[in-house]
Amino acid sequence: MFAWVKRPENPAHKSVQDVGAPGQNTTWQAGQCVGVEAGQGVYPKHEAGHVWINKHQYFADVPQTAWSFYIGGYQPAQKWLKDRKGRTLAYADLQHYQNIIKILLETDRIMKKIILPLDLLAD
Repeated sequence: MFAWVKRPENPAHKSVQDVGAPGQNTTWQAGQCVGVEAGQGVYPKHEAGHVWINKHQYFADVPQTAWSFYIGGYQPAQKWLKDRKGRTLAYADLQHYQNIIKILLETDRIMKKIILPLDLLAD
């Protein structure tokens, strides 16, 4: 459902390269990690359904609902990535992040179905 992809080096190239194959790791290195990059903004960030972790790599098809979802005072989709600044992400980490996104979306869906007693009084 959610892909880990790399932006093509050549902008004219229309396809993207999968860098999340089993056994491969992706490192957030100094200058390309979560944080401020000169002229590039702050990472991680959500833009047009992509969660960018640096200027070259992102998770595709991440809904704004999951990215902005709060549990207590935290936004888990953002916090999980920020807590891994400077670390190497293994394939299992990428799968784990995808599961976080799925769980947040499912939690949001279930919460919308819950009818509270005060909601019944409003009808």
